Amino acid sequence: MKRVNEIVKLLWGRKTGMLSGEEERQLQEWMEEEENRRMADRVLSEEGEREALGAYRRYDAERAYARFVARVGGRKVRSMRVRRWMWAAAGLALLVCGSVWLVGQKAVLPGVEEEIVPVTGKAILVLGNGEEVALGRDRALYERDTNGMYVLGDSARLVYRERAGEEKAEAVQLVYNKLLVPRGGEYALQLSDSTRIWVNSESALRYPETFGADVRVVDLEGEAYFAVAKDSARPFIVRTGGMELRVLGTEFNVASYRDEALTTTLVSGRVALAAGQAAVVLEPGEQAVLSSDGFSKQRVDVQRVTAWKDGVVAFEDERLGDLMDKLCRWYDIQVFYQNPGLQDVRITGYINRYKDIRILLDKLEMLDLAEFEVRGRTITVREKS
Repeated sequence: MKRVNEIVKLLWGRKTGMLSGEEERQLQEWMEEEENRRMADRVLSEEGEREALGAYRRYDAERAYARFVARVGGRKVRSMRVRRWMWAAAGLALLVCGSVWLVGQKAVLPGVEEEIVPVTGKAILVLGNGEEVALGRDRALYERDTNGMYVLGDSARLVYRERAGEEKAEAVQLVYNKLLVPRGGEYALQLSDSTRIWVNSESALRYPETFGADVRVVDLEGEAYFAVAKDSARPFIVRTGGMELRVLGTEFNVASYRDEALTTTLVSGRVALAAGQAAVVLEPGEQAVLSSDGFSKQRVDVQRVTAWKDGVVAFEDERLGDLMDKLCRWYDIQVFYQNPGLQDVRITGYINRYKDIRILLDKLEMLDLAEFEVRGRTITVREKS
């Protein structure tokens, strides 16, 4: 039905919950055969992952091929094709089970001696009076009453709720909080209007504890995913990097890191962007990029762009340098390149960003383009020796 690499994409999409309706139908059709279903279950299991990696380390491709030819030399072509399919599937299973599926160019990374923990719930809440509160994995509970609001936080998110029965003043005095998410961290929050926001590593969000009567405004540095609560009377505005994004109720992703292009990706609804004299309106599935020349617009794979908030990073034909920049933010590490040209290597795959970096690097050992030396929290990228 499909080429092996297409089956691998479908299997991984199933595991990460990123399949479209049509892809799910195709995978179900392929798995109707009992042998295919058993292979899929094995490939995606933890035990299958361990066995695959062990087999890969012991595998000698040339000797295996010589033995294969000697063993099947006089058999039917169909038998050879079946066996070739099985070997190809087994090889690609190594990549799927390792939370990364790579196409084309490859790279080799040695294991990591020192533990470098993956991204975790971690943030600093700066209150209106300047007080700083540590939030995240190491704090089981945070709560307070303020300005008619009840605020509750745990290891992963912060929620603002209006107190039941509290009478709102006609003129609300805005008190701003700021959520700072450092490298190696992530955090989510729900604002007083029920808007939900996922804030990525090395990002900051400034917002009022409760909004006024006419508009809802927040300021972003870095990256965040917004699920804006509908409110026809009060537009929701995101200000970032000299750009203003205006919506009533929708879902979108904004990335505004320093030294990177400012991008806005629309998942649903409709958004209007403005920066100086430049302006553009986005429809679902479109991404706008802001440069000195104004906005450019293109269609993109929305699931790939927004997968980070669900713990999966999907990258397609992406530069190795850009991927390593993401790892720097998630794992709080530094990367140096012996040859700057290595940053332009193109790579396609999927990464589970909640894995320890040692597991990630172990999976990437299967590639064949560069070597990565890890010392403390510094990774040096070298040409393959």
